[in-house]
Parts: sequence; C-alpha cells; structure tokens
Amino acid sequence: MPVEPRNRTQQISLRLARLEELLEPPAVDALSGRFEERTGVERILDTLRARYHRGMERIQLCVLLDELPEAGVRARVDAALHRLQEYQEQRLSEQISGTMRDGFRALGKGSLFLLACLLISAVGGELTFLPDLLRTLISEGFIIAGWVGLWHPMELLLYEWWPLSRDRKLYRMLAEMSYSIEQAGEAPKAGMTTA
Repeated sequence: MPVEPRNRTQQISLRLARLEELLEPPAVDALSGRFEERTGVERILDTLRARYHRGMERIQLCVLLDELPEAGVRARVDAALHRLQEYQEQRLSEQISGTMRDGFRALGKGSLFLLACLLISAVGGELTFLPDLLRTLISEGFIIAGWVGLWHPMELLLYEWWPLSRDRKLYRMLAEMSYSIEQAGEAPKAGMTTA
C-alpha cells in the first residue's frame, strides 16, 4: 500500500474577537462563555506541535473575527509577527547552544564516572576473599551504575534540543504565514482545523 505524502501546508482556522488577540491575550469573560487565555499565536503553536512533521513548510490561517480590524492594524500585526520571530529565533538559538554545552559538560563528567565505575568493577571482580555472589554484584552493579551515569548527557545531546529546534522552525513559519480575515459568522473553508 503506498504511503500518502504528508501535507506541507497546514491549514488552521482561528476564532478571535479582535485581530490584536493574535499576539495579545484575550480578555476572559466567563459570563459570555469566553474562557480562552492564550494568544492566537500560542493556540496556533499548540496545534502545530500536535501535528508536526519534518515536511511541514507553510501555514495557511483563516482568522474569524467578531469585529473586522481598523485600517493599519493588519500591517502592525504583520510587523509584530516578524519581530516575534526574530526574538524567538535568538532565544531558542541560545537555549539550543546552552543545552548542547550542558550536554558536553555532563558527558565529560559522566565519562569520568563511567571510567571510575569500570575500575571499581574490575577490582571488585578480583576480590577472591568475597563470595561469588557479592563479587558479581559489585562487578556488574558498578558497570550498570557507570552506564546510568551517561543517561542524562545522552538525553541532552540526543533529545533535549529537538523541541527547541522544532519551535524555531514553527516561529519562522508563523512569520511567513499567509492569512485571510473573515467575519466570524462565515464558516471556515473546507480542510481548515480550528485552533
């Protein structure tokens, strides 16, 4: 059975009271049924993280507004999205660098710990005055402890930076996304997922 290619363009529908809520937290009004506290960008990111795949390239957003924006608001929102991407690019790059640096430091310490555990294991295995079971426990226990000491460095170097790198890509996509604005009473286009 052929594998269906994943969609490179993610289509999302987003309901907001005002276009500014794309970047600003909305006002919660429990009596009118408005409980959302996240900005539109946070809602989009949560949706994209849940559907993320390596081939994802573009976002097509349909913004359903309760009130249409005044002249000039869209240009300000577009500029703010680009500034947000620049800020997040720098912040996430620093976090990735810090994670890798911490990973290599931890790898150095973990390697020394592994070496010490291997030495203790070798010496413990040669202690003939101990019962065989105790020698085996010392020998194999220290080998296991040494490898467990490398768990955290490997986790940092292999896995911790992936979500940061993914988010950096998602912020780039946000800055370049195309979006349409429609009155809230209209139904979103077919294929759009609501965020």
